[in-house]
Amino acid sequence: MTTASEPADRLAAFGNQLVDVHIWLVEELARLREEWSRPSTSSGRPFRTTSGSPT
Repeated sequence: MTTASEPADRLAAFGNQLVDVHIWLVEELARLREEWSRPSTSSGRPFRTTSGSPT
């Protein structure tokens, strides 16, 4: 039998998962920005961007 608190508990759990994913994405974005800001030592090729005209 479903109680009145079950849907609210499920919604709260889902909200907590969304917060966890948001925090993880913010951390990943910071890590990627840090990685991109360092000079490349592998191939020396710059990252491709979608802005500007193709060369």
